[in-house]
Amino acid sequence: MSYEVLTHPHLDDIEFVVKFDGDGQHKLHLLPKVVGHLADGQDLVICSRFHPHSDQTNTPTDRILLNMLFTEMVRKITSWKLTDVRSGYMGFPARYARLLGTHLIVSRYGVPMEIILRLWNANATRVKDIPHPALYGPNISKKLKEKYSTETISSQADRLQMAYEALLTVIQDLQIPRELILEVNGFAKTKCA
Repeated sequence: MSYEVLTHPHLDDIEFVVKFDGDGQHKLHLLPKVVGHLADGQDLVICSRFHPHSDQTNTPTDRILLNMLFTEMVRKITSWKLTDVRSGYMGFPARYARLLGTHLIVSRYGVPMEIILRLWNANATRVKDIPHPALYGPNISKKLKEKYSTETISSQADRLQMAYEALLTVIQDLQIPRELILEVNGFAKTKCA
């Protein structure tokens, strides 16, 4: 994601920002639905590949596990009912874009999680997931087909490490207290001291 667009002077002239990856895995026909939910007052709309109504026909096991891990962690921190914290297809009001444009610090696999955590930290409250098919099968770009067909377990594990590093970087930058992380994991406040 180009952070420069989030600080562009013409940002004052728009209401919403919709971000999507350029890898061919996002269906742009959902754009009106995303904008509609934003116009209805949502602070964040995520096109979720792991929504209960999303097609999972060709989703690789490593992507399912990766989503399970990180969605659960971010869900616990934010208390939001999220289903895909690594989706590259999301929209938010332009007022948040101004905040994000000067603070985003991670890249690649960590950007969606960072956006979610920064909006949560900015007191966003209205969040909606909408179903989006998980596009990993024959309908993806030639580049992605080649990448996925030659991927090793080591490269899949590298993706996990990159995402975890991004999450830790954002948690540290936002100064999310250790006590909160303990509390959302079931430790009583008195045990956090």
